Amino acid sequence: MCGIIGYVGKAQATSKLYYGLKHLEYRGYDSAGIAYFDNNKLNILKSAGSVDNLFDRAKNIKCNIGIGHTRWATHGVATDANSHPHTSMRGKVTLVHNGIIENYLELKQKYNIKCISDTDTEVCASVIECMYNKYGSKLQAIEHSITQFKGSFALCILFDDDASNIYFAKSISPMLIGKGSNEMYISSDILGFGHNADMYADILDGTYGVVGSNEIKAYKGGKSVKLNFAKVPDELQSAELNGYPHYMLKEINEISTSIGSTLALYKSKESPFDSLKVLTKAVNRIRLIACGTSYH
Repeated sequence: MCGIIGYVGKAQATSKLYYGLKHLEYRGYDSAGIAYFDNNKLNILKSAGSVDNLFDRAKNIKCNIGIGHTRWATHGVATDANSHPHTSMRGKVTLVHNGIIENYLELKQKYNIKCISDTDTEVCASVIECMYNKYGSKLQAIEHSITQFKGSFALCILFDDDASNIYFAKSISPMLIGKGSNEMYISSDILGFGHNADMYADILDGTYGVVGSNEIKAYKGGKSVKLNFAKVPDELQSAELNGYPHYMLKEINEISTSIGSTLALYKSKESPFDSLKVLTKAVNRIRLIACGTSYH
């Protein structure tokens, strides 16, 4: 499952992108990449392999806006060319994508798109570019593009002529926006901004918009929508590795604590599970389905 992180603010963006992608590693990935502005020029750094190897090459980059991605190969094998971010045919649009565009081959043919990679994501970038050429508005371009995408997507988008803002669009695939101090984050998981964001909002399906360092504008169907922000939970430290070499071993060792915490909730007088207590009196067996590593 892919991971997405976006950052715009006053701090060094590469360190924020690195932090975000490291905290999304648990999702699994085979390649990583970032796109960023340096002196108003859009640059891309990506490759198959680990986040650490990628950022070893990014130590001297200076920037305050960028997007990052960890990819789990779906359309196209794990190669440098198939790694995200992807850029449109004429280089106006660069984006990262979590999800699957089921009709990408139809769109590729409809707009006569020439691709370098084997991915559905590269087609998304070129469709948005075509719509930008047609309407002359970035937000309109995104609006008219996402209505053509069949499938799921969380898109983090940079336009080569706007070094101040990150654009976004979301349907089915998870996407959150986080607020910090004079900085904004976009992530596919709250862990992506962790302790750096104070407030966050879950983006609803069909929503698209633009994020600057101090402002967010969100729309749905051409109409402005309000995002509902909540405080980032203090319990995020539970998602840290805390000395463990990997998350699977950490999960195994936390099983007894997790069971105890769950039972404590049920025993509490303020338990939110009163309706479940009634329900479970008639239950003889519980089946756990698709547990993944937690089964072990």
